[in-house]
Amino acid sequence: MGDELIRAYLSELDTALAVVPGSARARAAIVTEIGDGLADALTDQLDRGCPPTEAEQRVIDEFGDAALVAAQFVPVLTAEQVHRSALILLRTGPLVGALWLATTLLAVPLGLPIVSPVTVTAAIMVAVALVTAVPCSVFALTVTGHGIRWWPVSSRRAAAAALIAAGEVVVSDLVLLIALGTQAPALLSEPSRTGLGVVLAGLAALASLIRLTLTARNTMRLRQSRAVLGTA
Repeated sequence: MGDELIRAYLSELDTALAVVPGSARARAAIVTEIGDGLADALTDQLDRGCPPTEAEQRVIDEFGDAALVAAQFVPVLTAEQVHRSALILLRTGPLVGALWLATTLLAVPLGLPIVSPVTVTAAIMVAVALVTAVPCSVFALTVTGHGIRWWPVSSRRAAAAALIAAGEVVVSDLVLLIALGTQAPALLSEPSRTGLGVVLAGLAALASLIRLTLTARNTMRLRQSRAVLGTA
């Protein structure tokens, strides 16, 4: 079917959506949805006897400028990005926390000096961070998911909550890694006695490093989302 005008319109829409933070899959779904709507409207025009080129132009005029249509989906894409970021934080939290807790509990019977100014400070900072990060993550996840039906919150506010949670998680992981670094000499002093402890500590450190990488990437996207929402 000669639908060059519609193809060009969808390409322009895809380009406009590409500058909005969000997953490629979500953007593709929006373009597909608009494309289906255009195709149905075009079929209706053709059934009325309208010439193909004129029918395409009428349909495009009815939908409006591609950039304006894309702007209407900014909150949708942002909410999807915030939801995914909060979900990652909540899903990785229990695993990372369990590994660090197991490492700490194992250090006690091994007689390692876990009660030191560094580790106590780290424990306090992590506890404070969790008190903030968990509620913020749950809030962001809820108001960008099914909870939006009974708790309408702007996407910009949800993005701000997710940013706070991400920042607290970054602080927690960095503090834990620093604390582990201070205890590394004692942990490695007797490999035959602390073998399992070394393995657990290594897994905990690896988990935190992976989460740090994911969180840093999502933080950049969340900042971009807030910036886009501020100008939308």
